Amino acid sequence: MKRRNFLKCLEALVLTSSCAKPDFVDINLERPDIKFVSIPTGEYEMRVYHPSESSLGVTGDDIIDKVKLDSFNMGATEITNKQYCKFLNQGLKKRDNIKVRNINNNLVVNGSTREYAEENVFLLLKSRFQGIRGEFNESGITYSGGKFKVIKGKEEFPVANVSWSGAKAFAEFYGLDLPTEAQWEYAGTGKNFKAFGTKGGNLNKNNANFGNNIGHPVKVGSYEPNDYGLYDMSGNVEEWCINQLKHGGPTKKSIVIRHPLRGGSWLSYKDSCRIRSRKRFDYRIYVYSGSGETAGIKNNHGFRVVTRVINR
Repeated sequence: MKRRNFLKCLEALVLTSSCAKPDFVDINLERPDIKFVSIPTGEYEMRVYHPSESSLGVTGDDIIDKVKLDSFNMGATEITNKQYCKFLNQGLKKRDNIKVRNINNNLVVNGSTREYAEENVFLLLKSRFQGIRGEFNESGITYSGGKFKVIKGKEEFPVANVSWSGAKAFAEFYGLDLPTEAQWEYAGTGKNFKAFGTKGGNLNKNNANFGNNIGHPVKVGSYEPNDYGLYDMSGNVEEWCINQLKHGGPTKKSIVIRHPLRGGSWLSYKDSCRIRSRKRFDYRIYVYSGSGETAGIKNNHGFRVVTRVINR
């Protein structure tokens, strides 16, 4: 009986969008122009590299699992301010999916995802707290006159100050998804399983934005891609993924990371930009300075999307 009711509800959602709230996927919506790269089927030995600044206090590799991945399509670049702004404006027109709120003098975008019915902060537009290196902490997107707009000159910068929920909502809205850690790592290492997601597999200031060399994110695709054609897999902004991996680790501690970040950012040390490096966060919205709902979504967190998720 429960299954029959669920199927009826699902059918109504697809046909009328009247059975569930929020009604995210709409096949009639014009999706932002996202270039996808085809990643082939392959077998891969999942590892986790603990960077030197890891909260575990150790450095090294752990073999977690051997996985076989079906082919999938991944966004060639991180999602940009322009693309995310389009999502927000389309979302404003659909029931109550998107709201702009002032929480403790922080201007935020709130919304819901199908995975979590309750509202979450999607994006921090402007914070009363300073950014990671003392700069004013704000997004490349603004809100005025009932519409979201991108700050001139930041259209092709990766959207930052975005939460895991905000990344997931974007993907759901267009019938896409976030990559699993296995997908992200397999694609990031390239055809020959390289240490960094760059052309040649090494890392320096000429092929990636990391180590606070520039002091902020740069336009997506500013550096040459890895050999799958993926840009900025190491550096620029850390990227939200989906998965739940458990392993003992070199200290035999149980580690569960529900909403991990991968790839390092413009701020990260070299070690954290390794493809197998994994941040130990387990929050629906990971936060920076402050408290409460908006406590510190970081200006070095972003994401990219995939068209199909296999082996979640």
